Amino acid sequence: MSHANEYSSRVHFTSHRLLLALALVGCSSEVSTPKAAAAPSLLPASLFPATSPPSAKDVEDLKKTAKAGDDVVLQAQVGGRKQWQVDGKAIFLAIDPVLESCDEMEGDDCPTPWDFCCVPKEQITAKLATVRVVGADGQPLPTSVQGAHGLKPLAHVVVAGKVQSNDGAGLVIDATQIWVK
Repeated sequence: MSHANEYSSRVHFTSHRLLLALALVGCSSEVSTPKAAAAPSLLPASLFPATSPPSAKDVEDLKKTAKAGDDVVLQAQVGGRKQWQVDGKAIFLAIDPVLESCDEMEGDDCPTPWDFCCVPKEQITAKLATVRVVGADGQPLPTSVQGAHGLKPLAHVVVAGKVQSNDGAGLVIDATQIWVK
């Protein structure tokens, strides 16, 4: 066998192995897709009430007054950053609904309007909160919140929960209820 033919055979064999590996990865991805879609079922049913919790306040108001351990009710819109949720964790960002998202601004063609990139960064920071759904151990549940009861970017929500931390810049709320409008 000539060197050219031997080289061609090795390349052909290697490319078949690569295609087989990609096919196996593709198959395993298809198998794992239903698990990812079912992940929100790990969230407790009691987390999503039929009606909105009363007396909701905006993020900016809560940042001024709420202290760690306070029970609060927050009204917000899902988003504030391009990556609005933490993959594999029950954590998402919420921003004051008084801010206009990019899709609400005439002539703005932003592909990710939930990141509010058309709003000055300091306004976003002042009106942004982190919402977590935690287990008995105080750690975020190991599941995605995306799609759970309609939770998605720009959805309006009312969140009841306990302030985990608030340093004036960062507000973190451990949710006990999330009502999605």
